[in-house]
Amino acid sequence: MIMRRTIITVILLALFIGACLSSHSCANTTTAPSGGPKDTLPPVLIKLTPPSGTTEFPTVGGKIALQYNEYTIVKTATDILLSPPTRRRPQAKVKGKSIVVTLQDTLRADQTYTIDFGNALVDNNEGNPAPRLVYAFSTGDVLDSLYFTGTVINCSTLLPVKGALVAAYTDQSDSACFNTLPDAVVKTDDWGYFALRNLKDTVYQLFVYTDKDNDYKYNPDEDEIGFLDSLYHPTRVVNDSVPELHAFNMKDTLLCNARESMVTLVTFKELQSVQYLQNSGRKTNRQGFLKFSAADVQINNLEFVGIPDSSVILQYNTTRDSLDFWINTSYKLDDSLLIRLNYMKTDSTGQLAPVDENLSLAVKKTEESRSSKDKDQKKQADTTFKLQISAKDETVEQLGVSWKVRCPHPGLPRLPGPD
Repeated sequence: MIMRRTIITVILLALFIGACLSSHSCANTTTAPSGGPKDTLPPVLIKLTPPSGTTEFPTVGGKIALQYNEYTIVKTATDILLSPPTRRRPQAKVKGKSIVVTLQDTLRADQTYTIDFGNALVDNNEGNPAPRLVYAFSTGDVLDSLYFTGTVINCSTLLPVKGALVAAYTDQSDSACFNTLPDAVVKTDDWGYFALRNLKDTVYQLFVYTDKDNDYKYNPDEDEIGFLDSLYHPTRVVNDSVPELHAFNMKDTLLCNARESMVTLVTFKELQSVQYLQNSGRKTNRQGFLKFSAADVQINNLEFVGIPDSSVILQYNTTRDSLDFWINTSYKLDDSLLIRLNYMKTDSTGQLAPVDENLSLAVKKTEESRSSKDKDQKKQADTTFKLQISAKDETVEQLGVSWKVRCPHPGLPRLPGPD
């Protein structure tokens, strides 16, 4: 009997403890669900169709599919760089967990191409960038395999130039970077470093320019430019053991600076060569300026109508593309200053030729005159009076309505208050 009670007591005690533990776990609602750890892993490439290194690739309507282990999107399509470039860029679209790249232009026959995806692809969840991929293929039966590396720096700061376009041309004319698409291109990374790969066994003329309008041609009005002063013949062969051809973490300073650089290109801003009068004006009643588009302007004659030459002071800036003038007279000048100018201007043939221009420079309205005018207008506006009426709902029957009149002008009559 005693044994039976002991067993029943143990069972009841176990049930009680279990119920307490269960109720505690069910009722604990103070901690919000965390959702799991943040995804920091980049997408993993599972399959390339067709594989990199493919030959006999179609010249029209070719497609490449990149299959990843998770949903991946195209963050910046402009980072996808086809080399040699075509007039229409490759089109990249998402299809499930794959990125499908369509080549929209007809490709050259017997030509090796590369597609550098840069930082264009990221995962759909946290935006983790996919590892940099360079895909190579050939429209012929041979895949070109030479490469070389280099660094691009700015001539003024000696700092690396990020995102500059390094362009290689088999055309050896000076105008190649203006008129033709390059035979191979690559963009510099955060350290100004580049690796031009899968090149032919031939000599190349090398240019680098910032290509701000993304047309693969040098625009002297906007771009900085640099070039190698001799032709370059690559001799090294692409293979997986070359560390410079692998993707690097741009935050790893030691590894990035340890990469071998075979050439150094220095960028600079080319001086404008087309000469014309760009701007002119008056800063004050007695001071003005003439601004030209190029340095070392040649002025043949400069006449200030109605003002003797002895009363005019002229001063060029250091590059002689801007001229400031001061007029020292005892009388006030007219609002419009007439100037007759003869200078050497670039004509339609690109040659300098003398040209006459008649200028009429008006005085700028100064802040002082504008503010004084505003004050006058405010003074005129202040001749009206303002009437403010106020009352409280709970005391209107006992205290009535009160009004306040603001009368700034002493000549205006004052309104009487309530009785």
